[in-house]
Amino acid sequence: MQNADIQTQRFKQLPMLTLMGLATGLITGALIGLFNWLIELPQLALHTAKLVDTLAQLPSLWRFALPIIGSILLWAIWSRQETHYRRVGITHLHEHLSYKHTPLPLPNLLNQLLGAALTLGTGHPVGREGPGVHLGAAISSLMGERFNIPASQQRLLIGCGAAAAISALFSLPLAGILFAMEVVLLEYSITGFVAIIVAAVSADRLTQTLFGGATHPTLLADPVNFSQELPLILLMALAVGLLALLFQEIQVRTAQRRGPLLWRMLIAGLLVGSVATVFPEVLLPVHLTTLGAISELFSLQQMLILLACYLLLTPVLLGLGIPGGVIGPAMAAGGMLGAILATLSPDMQIQTEVSNYALIGMAAMMSAIIHAPLAALVAVFEWSSSSHILTAAMLVIVGSELLMRSIFKRPSIFERMLSLQGQSRNTRAYRRILMSIGVADVMNRSLSLTPENLALEQQEALARENTWLIQRINGRMRLARGWLTSDNEPEQSSELLELPLESPSNWQQVAIITERSNLLQALDLMQEQETTLLVVTQRDVPVGVLSYAAIQAQFEAHED
Repeated sequence: MQNADIQTQRFKQLPMLTLMGLATGLITGALIGLFNWLIELPQLALHTAKLVDTLAQLPSLWRFALPIIGSILLWAIWSRQETHYRRVGITHLHEHLSYKHTPLPLPNLLNQLLGAALTLGTGHPVGREGPGVHLGAAISSLMGERFNIPASQQRLLIGCGAAAAISALFSLPLAGILFAMEVVLLEYSITGFVAIIVAAVSADRLTQTLFGGATHPTLLADPVNFSQELPLILLMALAVGLLALLFQEIQVRTAQRRGPLLWRMLIAGLLVGSVATVFPEVLLPVHLTTLGAISELFSLQQMLILLACYLLLTPVLLGLGIPGGVIGPAMAAGGMLGAILATLSPDMQIQTEVSNYALIGMAAMMSAIIHAPLAALVAVFEWSSSSHILTAAMLVIVGSELLMRSIFKRPSIFERMLSLQGQSRNTRAYRRILMSIGVADVMNRSLSLTPENLALEQQEALARENTWLIQRINGRMRLARGWLTSDNEPEQSSELLELPLESPSNWQQVAIITERSNLLQALDLMQEQETTLLVVTQRDVPVGVLSYAAIQAQFEAHED
C-alpha cells in the first residue's frame, strides 16, 4: 500500500519533473554552447588573424608545440588543485552516484570545463562528450541544490543533465535519453523518462536555434543486401570486438602506471605533438574526422593512420589523465574501421555503401567500449534517418558485445577506470531504490513537540493523539513512543511510553536528518549513529519521525 501511495505521489509530481527537465535542458544547452566556443577559440583566433583555417594547417613546428603548450597550461591549473577536485568525466559521475549524496562539486565542474577546453582546443585527439556529460550533470545537480530539490531527485537531475549534454553535442535526443538511462543511471523509470525526455529535447532545440545545425550528416541509408554482405557484417563484428578490447587494455594499463601530474601532461603533449608533426590530421576535432569517414573524405591511407591514432594514441592520453571523452574517439575509430572494410569490400566481391558501414562501425565500437547497445542502435537510426541498416547494426553491435562481455569478460571502460581507484559502481538494487525515495515520502507525521511539566491529563491526551512525542532539551532532541498506532509503522519501533512522561525510561536520544534527504542517506546515518530512529526536520523544526522498520517495509513493498 505504501508503495502504491508513493507511486501515486510521484505521478502527481510529473508537472514539477517536466519543469525540472526543461530547466536542466536549457541550462545544459547554454553551458555546452560555452564549452564548444572555448574549445574552438584557438582555431577562431587563427582564422580571424587570417593565418590558417584549422590547426592541421599550422607549420610543423607549431603543430609540435601547440599540444605541449596545452598540456603545460593544464598542469599549471590542475597542480594547484587538490586531487579529489581533479576527478572529472563520466567515471567521476559513477563514483558520485555510488558513494555520495551531495550535489556534484563546483570545483570539479570548473576543472572539467577549463581542462577539457585546453586539451581539446590544442588538438588532443580525445572526445568532448565525456566532459560535456560531466558539465551537464554537474550544473543540473547544483541547480537542484540551489532550488532545494530533494536529494531523492538528485539522481534524476544528473540523468537529465547527461541526456541534455549528449543531445546538445550530437543532436541525438533519443540516443541521449537512452545513454542517461543505460550508462549514467543504470535504471529505467516511467516518471524519470518524462524529465529526461524534456531535458534532451529542450537542449537539442536550444542548440539548434542558437548555435546552428546538427553536427552529423543527414543521410538516407540504402538497404543492406544480407545474402551478399553477411560475411562482411560478421567480419566487422569480430574486428570491433577485438579492437575495443585493445582500446580498453591500453587505457587501463596506462592508467595503472600513472606518475606525477607534470610528467603525465608532458608525455601526453609530446606524444600528440610528435604525431602531429608527421600527420597533421590528428589535430582535427574527433567529430569532424568521424563525419569525414561517413562522407568518404579521407583516402584509405589516411583512414588507416587515423584508426591507428584513435586505437593507440587516444587510450594512452586518456590513461595518462587527459580530461577528454572516450565516446568520440571510439565512434571515430569505429567509423574508420567500417569505412576501411567497405572500401576494401570490392576485393572480396562484395558491393556496399561506405557510409552504411561507417555508421554501423561508429555505433558498434562505442557500444563495445562503454556497453550501451540501445543508445548505440538508436544513434544509428537518428543518424541514418532510416531503418534499413538497423538489422545489420544490431548484428554487429550484439556480436561485438558478446565478445567483450562473454568471451573477454570486460565491463565498460568507466567501470574499469573506477575500479583502479579502489571503488566500484555499486548497482545493488536496495541502494538504487532507497536513493530514489525521499524521507518525506515515508516518515510518520503523527508527532507533537511536548513541553515539560505538563499535567497528567495533558500527558495522557498527547500520548493518545500522537505516535511520537518529541522534546528539545539543551539543543538536543529526544523521542518517546505515543499510544497512537499508524500504518507508517509496520511494527513497534520502541516501547510504548508509561506515564508520567518525566520517567527517563520513556525517552531516547535520536539523530536528526533534513526532510530533503533520501532513504539511503537516512539508512547510512542510522548505521553511523547506531540507532533505528531519526527525527526529520524542516528548517530545524521537527516534521516527522523515520524508523528503520519503515525503511525496511518500504523497500519490501517496492520489491513486490
